[in-house]
Amino acid sequence: FGDIEVNTDRPYIVLNATNGTTGETSKKFTFTHDDFIKIKSNINKYHVGRAVMATACSPAAFNYMTLRNFAKEDSRKYVHVFDGGVFDNLGLDSVKEIIEINKSEYNKIVVILVDSFTKAKGVSSDSSDARKFFDYIVDLNVLDSFDSLLSANRLETVKDFRELLLSYKNQETFFYHIKFEDLKNKDELNLIKTDFNISKTDREEIDAAVLSLIVKENPCLCAIKDILVSDETKYESRYCSWNVIDNSLND
Repeated sequence: FGDIEVNTDRPYIVLNATNGTTGETSKKFTFTHDDFIKIKSNINKYHVGRAVMATACSPAAFNYMTLRNFAKEDSRKYVHVFDGGVFDNLGLDSVKEIIEINKSEYNKIVVILVDSFTKAKGVSSDSSDARKFFDYIVDLNVLDSFDSLLSANRLETVKDFRELLLSYKNQETFFYHIKFEDLKNKDELNLIKTDFNISKTDREEIDAAVLSLIVKENPCLCAIKDILVSDETKYESRYCSWNVIDNSLND
């Protein structure tokens, strides 16, 4: 992380994890100076790769990532963290915290959320038995329950964040919500595995998605440009989600 700080032109990066330590369960742990100060540790010496691993330690697939808690000088104590998606799969909670701390310094706030949510496949209504061969060893319906919980939390998180931005009276705010389901190649994007090994084909699909969004016809980008360069904006809503397929705005 110290190498990142050398380049002051870089954006500020926040990597989220979920705290699984006794007494701190269901709380957020971020790989930032703020949270490392709490455990009297130096984030500049911590490897970014290990932090990324911590954000993706999915339950049932990986164990906790463990950090030494130096705040407890009288004995050896540790912090155990895992998949950040359990606490907040969209990462909006950290964004909200940063905005709340710094909102007095800005009169315009623009948030762009790239939401790679994909709907769970579930079990076909044609099947009388939901179990496959492997389910007799370890029942994989735990993954379906996990997906269902994330889906419900996602909708509530987006709703709460929109309401937060609406509550700001002294700032002009705008929330651009980019969703996979609004893209022409959504089926191909949904097939990309989250194993940090993106193939050439996967990269091409991501590039195609980006090119379909960065166009003059995108009203969300037009609104952002209007907000940033104009004193008065023409766009009335503070939330925007554009469907590339049928060129329509979604609310």
